[in-house]
Amino acid sequence: MKICILSLLETAEPQFRKCDNLSDPTQCVPRHRHEFVNRKITGSNAKSEIDEVCRENFDVFMNCMGVDRDGIEAAKYLESKGVTILTNVSGLLTTNGLDLSQKKNDSDVKVPGNTYGKYPKMVKYFDKCGSLGLDWSAVCSDDEAVGKRITLLQEENPTLAISVQDYVFGDDCAAVVIDLGTNVVALVPLQFVFPDSTSADIRFLTRDDKTAYSTARKIQHILVEGELQERLQQTAVNAFTFIKSSSEGAWAYVTMRVERNTQDIYVIDVNCNPILYGREEHRFDGDFLVEETFPGGREAFLDTLLTVKRSQLGSNKNRIHQTAAVYDSWSDTYDEFWESTNMSKMLQFTADNFDFSGSVLDLACGTGVFGRILHDRGAMTTEIVGVEISAGMLCAPDIKKYYKKPLWNCSMQEYIMEDVQFDHIVCFGALLFLDAVELNTVLARMFMMARRSLTIEVENLDNKVISKMQEDVGDLFFMNNHVQMVERFGVPNGWKLVHKQHGALYPSPASEGNVEGYIVRFERLI
Repeated sequence: MKICILSLLETAEPQFRKCDNLSDPTQCVPRHRHEFVNRKITGSNAKSEIDEVCRENFDVFMNCMGVDRDGIEAAKYLESKGVTILTNVSGLLTTNGLDLSQKKNDSDVKVPGNTYGKYPKMVKYFDKCGSLGLDWSAVCSDDEAVGKRITLLQEENPTLAISVQDYVFGDDCAAVVIDLGTNVVALVPLQFVFPDSTSADIRFLTRDDKTAYSTARKIQHILVEGELQERLQQTAVNAFTFIKSSSEGAWAYVTMRVERNTQDIYVIDVNCNPILYGREEHRFDGDFLVEETFPGGREAFLDTLLTVKRSQLGSNKNRIHQTAAVYDSWSDTYDEFWESTNMSKMLQFTADNFDFSGSVLDLACGTGVFGRILHDRGAMTTEIVGVEISAGMLCAPDIKKYYKKPLWNCSMQEYIMEDVQFDHIVCFGALLFLDAVELNTVLARMFMMARRSLTIEVENLDNKVISKMQEDVGDLFFMNNHVQMVERFGVPNGWKLVHKQHGALYPSPASEGNVEGYIVRFERLI
């Protein structure tokens, strides 16, 4: 896709240039995947320059014009042009911790109060851009120190609102949330671990900790697990959902504190303009969290945002309907064909040699072959949920016998946006129908939705097979060889590759040989 990255060349509020959010996705997204073009807009001439840029042939825009007055006004004008925008809308870019603080009684999100006579206090700007001005002196031990701190902040940036809150003694945590269209989900949260010698009143991330490698403290991070992970994720989702209200959201960086004595979680900030694909390497910013916690890293994250946008625009409907129609026409003879292939034997081997106890999600379940295999081999499966694009396939006897009702008659791209989890997820004979953007999205979401294992099949298609299939059933019957893409995706943090079985899958429709491929299984580290 051809993606335009818009940034401001000048601004009326220079303090925000200290945290210029100009993005450069080419550092982590190969140039053959997407074409990125940077365009700088002049604040004083923004409308005419945006008009000119919109006349160019861009598929989508990324707004990196900042959160000052000029940037917000330029963003609003860009939105009025009716173009496809990947990043957060202007209504979200103007939000900050002040929105939560003022409305905390209307939500189930805890925000630090400003209790009379209780010290220390945290005094800082309501964050809109990279913890501007946040340092150790933000923690004030008495009323005199609070007053001096407020005066200093007002002198440095008189237009910014100032927050005075009770300092929460505890652990700094953060999570990225992403709006999938129908649901908001949170990635695995991180907890920041400070050196043992760090006193309790400075155990928080300053701006230098995030941006200045030469002077930064030696802070480590750990992935939060168990019950606390779930609570942090739910808190992050609640905070973002509350702030975004009915606005169309993309993603945000949610900062939280876990109080030491009570384990209560307080939301410190919801940053809807975090650094993504920044030119400069920062620690513990949006780039860092996405790379650490999103399966497939920043490349897959971008593709997920694109897939959500496509779904909202309905741009892939025709292709999905064509694929469904083809499989409807094959539904009566599909089992007979399947049983004659080596693919059937590979699935039997998978069921015999790996654990599938608990719940199983069968993406693109077809006629329910794998459900029957699990049943015949005595797998301790409690339920099998089937997702299938073809209504005809879902009428098969094995589906009725072994799969939980209701069945999901929809595309993989649609279902993986659900906020659900399963012990095991399998996907056989279907990834080839996705394009590269959708593949990265589906892989990322499958890893996020699977508690214990993910098993997929990847076909090594040659061009003759692809051409023959499209000749037989139409050009909209999209097929692709994703061997290199799956290899590039890699093994996400917290997972391990436990099995990879190569072999012939089924007879080639274009030659006397076979279509080759492999089944691969990943398991979550315990």
